[in-house]
Amino acid sequence: AATYCVTNASELQAALTAAAGSPADDEIRLRQGIYAAGQVLVYTSANPGWMFITGGWIQIGENNCAQQNTVAANTVLTGSGVHQVLSIFFNPSGTPSFGPRYGVQNLSIRDGYGDSASFQRGGGLAMASYANVQTEFWLDNVIIANNSGYFGGGADFYTQRGLTRIVNSLFADNAAPTSAFGHFSAVSLTGDGPNGVLIANTTFAN
Repeated sequence: AATYCVTNASELQAALTAAAGSPADDEIRLRQGIYAAGQVLVYTSANPGWMFITGGWIQIGENNCAQQNTVAANTVLTGSGVHQVLSIFFNPSGTPSFGPRYGVQNLSIRDGYGDSASFQRGGGLAMASYANVQTEFWLDNVIIANNSGYFGGGADFYTQRGLTRIVNSLFADNAAPTSAFGHFSAVSLTGDGPNGVLIANTTFAN
């Protein structure tokens, strides 16, 4: 397993790429701040290792990720109103014996734009697994706000088998102006473990 500490958007994409190539379980820690990438931040993996993105990390001395602050608004991933913010995909070449858990925790995903002309789902966040194996998506203490997408304006989740778990989070001011499901859409077809969609302690506004 590897732990990455990042301080800007280019470092974040490099960590996403490195983690996607690893079969182990990985955590990407984001130091507090605004991450405005010039294009979509992408994680696409064929490996079943777990991957978590966690925000709110604070520098102490020379350690950029020494301590975590749990205010989600202090770490912001933004699409600046011109592109989708973050996409996370599990797409193995075959059917592995087990699937991953992907988590996004303690940060904000804002101002994403999913192009309606290309039917882009999830203006802020897209998470999908196309494998016939148990997969889990976890959101915890995440703000998804002011995003627009073709379908599931704030976020779009798809698991062929598995669970989408959304807790302690806020969806606000998201829209799908040419289709449906302004705040988020979630599909979970079936599974042999925990499956479906779980929402707890979460607010949906505007």
